[in-house]
Amino acid sequence: MARSLQSFSAAKAACAVLIGPLLLACGSDGDADPAASQGSASDPASEQPGGGPASGGPGNAPPVSSNESTEGVDTETPLDPGAVDGEAPNAGETPNDGPPAAETPLEDLAVVEFPIPENLPGCGSPFPHDPAVDAATGLVYYAGSDESCIGQFNPETGAFQAWPTATPDSYPHGLVVSDGRVYFTGIDENLIGSVDPATGEAVDYPVAAEGPHTPALHEGALWFTAQRGGQFGRLDLATGEAEVASFSSGGTAPYGIWPAPDGSLWVALFGTNRLARIDTAAAPLSAEEFVLPQTDSRPRRIAVDAQGKVWFTDYARSALGLLDPSLPEGERVKEFPTPGGGRPYGIAVGPDGRIWYNDQDASEIVGFDQATESVVARLDLEIEDPGPVRNIAVDQPRRRLWLAISNVGRLAMIQF
Repeated sequence: MARSLQSFSAAKAACAVLIGPLLLACGSDGDADPAASQGSASDPASEQPGGGPASGGPGNAPPVSSNESTEGVDTETPLDPGAVDGEAPNAGETPNDGPPAAETPLEDLAVVEFPIPENLPGCGSPFPHDPAVDAATGLVYYAGSDESCIGQFNPETGAFQAWPTATPDSYPHGLVVSDGRVYFTGIDENLIGSVDPATGEAVDYPVAAEGPHTPALHEGALWFTAQRGGQFGRLDLATGEAEVASFSSGGTAPYGIWPAPDGSLWVALFGTNRLARIDTAAAPLSAEEFVLPQTDSRPRRIAVDAQGKVWFTDYARSALGLLDPSLPEGERVKEFPTPGGGRPYGIAVGPDGRIWYNDQDASEIVGFDQATESVVARLDLEIEDPGPVRNIAVDQPRRRLWLAISNVGRLAMIQF
């Protein structure tokens, strides 16, 4: 698809582009050789980045705290000093609250990429696994898996910062932001960790779950999937207390998780042909599983739209899947092949209300309209064969989607 914006892959040092009301910039070129691809769909539970399966967690042990406060700074400020109001931007400043961005026509949408600097203080070689956005500020965070750190990107200034986790080699995987603090799943050390970007303080909460994978926030609690143990859990952010429950078997490999309008949480059980719905009001924790009609379906990531329809990336069948829980059992599931024929991975409900997902083999982001049940956009990534976009974060106030392109050490944005 033709680009309406300047290509960022051509910039080898600093680059900037005017998108809506903001001047955005990318840092020094951080291209890296693509890493080996993940495990095959026939063995989805084999994803064990950073080492083999960790042993069971010790339950609600006291938090482990790091006294180290490493304030990482960007190694190169990419904006011209006079680019913003005639003054050089500060690396740590918060993006200004301005008027909402005007809606971008579908034909003008494009993916804009931002290379993460190599050897960023507090982080090192970039491997951004999942992204997250602080809705209050617009700051973007990513899980630096290989270096066990949490990175931050300021879209207003182009500055990157990073902070180490309290437990080395915890392999941060998914993350969320609550009241300015970043919480992440430490998949290799069976913990939920947090970092306070204001102070650099890092705190870990060990949990009795094997391989905490993807988190989601709901009513003051952090819910998470645990891929290696076939589990899900809830961490009370006020007390640090956690409870954990199991799905139907240890081989379910629970992966993506997404909140629904009715207060429930939906989970993709990647090791099976099932989805699960968690009743967040139940005590003890409980979940209902929904069997998909195709035995070879392998739902990896998941999103729920405003109508309560559940959309998932069927990694094994190269299809976008739909489960409408309001319909009778025999009518509730549909699938739509990816237009590029590849395996879909990360997925989200975009600022426009449509479904957006990554086809990792076609190296594109696909927009799908629920009302017409048709593909409405196919946006190319900058680098040929960059590997998967493992997750997608939504910045609704600023009408943006944020992507983490792990294998090439980049963040990317779509401005709607």
